[in-house]
Amino acid sequence: KMADLGLRRELRQPFDVELLREGAYWRTLGLIVSADDDPRHLVIDEVWEPSLIAEWNRGCPDDRRVRAGDLITAVNGQQPSSEQMLDLIHACGKHCSVTLTIR
Repeated sequence: KMADLGLRRELRQPFDVELLREGAYWRTLGLIVSADDDPRHLVIDEVWEPSLIAEWNRGCPDDRRVRAGDLITAVNGQQPSSEQMLDLIHACGKHCSVTLTIR
């Protein structure tokens, strides 16, 4: 199964997900992430509903949906370490926009 995830990662083009922390789920991006073997990425382990990312997934084509196994490779256009990416995500409060680059 992990080989399938790796293959899917190679076939997918990177895309940006812009989330505005507003509305009923502003506190909940809806992603459970962990550090990857490569310290420049975060691995998406789970996608929760209801959440901002679940709303994003409902409103976009299948090839732009965020799924378990995807990688976050940048936050707000920055490509720091995975720890720093988490800090950037957590620093974004209500009414803030956060852009995740997904591969």
